[in-house]
Amino acid sequence: MKNIFVITIVALFFTGFISVSGASGKIPEPSTEKNTLLAGKFLVNVNSTGKMSGANRDYTANIRIDIKDVQTDKVLFFYTQNGGWFITNDLSGGNYVIENLFIEYKEGRSTYRITLNGPYNLALVEGNVNNIGEIQIDVGNSRYSHSPSDFAALKNDFKNQFSDSRWNSYTWNDIPFR
Repeated sequence: MKNIFVITIVALFFTGFISVSGASGKIPEPSTEKNTLLAGKFLVNVNSTGKMSGANRDYTANIRIDIKDVQTDKVLFFYTQNGGWFITNDLSGGNYVIENLFIEYKEGRSTYRITLNGPYNLALVEGNVNNIGEIQIDVGNSRYSHSPSDFAALKNDFKNQFSDSRWNSYTWNDIPFR
């Protein structure tokens, strides 16, 4: 189990309900100004029992992803959609770093926040679909692990779910998530 990230779990007790917005099933289409796509899926399994064999929660929507542009030091914030989809054409070709993943989930009247601290380097190729694949993250009481990216599964899922998208005719560039 590789522990690059520091896991911080904070429990907040409150009675309010947090609304979770999801994907509308639409993705941004390519344009002259925005012809580069970053696509992936984050599938998070949270196990508060401490036994990774008996998982008790899966989270995919509203995972916040902080990405820093290496050249400008500007940090942009993105959120996963339903099904764990992370799709954006708001980044052009260049070097980026995923600095943090913020996972928030409710259990009873408690809200738990898990912060996974990077860095994960991304070298995006201009004019391509940059594929970080499907990434399974398993979180236990004080540890986490993540499975290597599955690039072929992500590309196949994308083509099936977004079959009318013009991005399907673009060259796909696989970027290992390490």
